[in-house]
Amino acid sequence: MADDTKIQDHSDVSYKVLQTVEEFVEEIGSRGCTSHFEAVLNDDKLFKGNKLEQKPEAFTERYLIFKLIQRLDNTIRTRPVQYAPKWKHGRGIPDFCLTTVPIEAAKQKDLRLFGESKTPNKIEYARTQVKEYLEKDLDFHAVTVLSDGFEWELWVRPLGESPRLAYYTDLQPVFREVKSLNLENESYSPHDVRDMIDEDVFEQFTGPAVMETVRTEFGIQL
Repeated sequence: MADDTKIQDHSDVSYKVLQTVEEFVEEIGSRGCTSHFEAVLNDDKLFKGNKLEQKPEAFTERYLIFKLIQRLDNTIRTRPVQYAPKWKHGRGIPDFCLTTVPIEAAKQKDLRLFGESKTPNKIEYARTQVKEYLEKDLDFHAVTVLSDGFEWELWVRPLGESPRLAYYTDLQPVFREVKSLNLENESYSPHDVRDMIDEDVFEQFTGPAVMETVRTEFGIQL
């Protein structure tokens, strides 16, 4: 009973984040990739498809990034085509858009909510691509989510202005503890690990918080 009480001391957001991280680590273990993941986590190596038996970006999206975004009360559409007016030629397809605000409603308000997802240790690629998108078209307000699974960022860009990093957190310390699930000789305490999650930041990635960001940053009522 004491342990049940302790669990309730933590927010629902922290629980959802930890649950997703644990499931991701367990999936890695089920594929026999624990040693490979150790190198990714501790030595800045990159995921390899021949180790995962799947393309690394698709694996990270399905089992970590998209799962967590949706678990935080968002809905998404992957690879939305011509999502913004001037993204019609060349690279015009972000990895996902948030349909937490329905696409047509967002367009009517000159608003776009989208993101880039990369494999661990490739967050710089996401930043570069989002910058390219936003420089192509200044004619809308934007909320963007960037993640490589480890690092999580939420950016805001008012119409016609420069983008600004609003929230950032890094889950690598959490992964370093949770990987113990795949190692028989290491102990693991979910209660202690939940304390390592920056719940105040992840709260800003929830659907209701995204809607509030749209209201406070852009003055848009939805």
